[in-house]
Amino acid sequence: MEYIYAAMLLHKAGKDINEENLTQVLTAAGINPDA
Repeated sequence: MEYIYAAMLLHKAGKDINEENLTQVLTAAGINPDA
């Protein structure tokens, strides 16, 4: 579910939705993304 919220946040911010940006958002939120 965290990935969906991260993708929605990136979309709202006008950023590309890709692995690097998703990882940055999840890490900033204190979530350890799957490897």
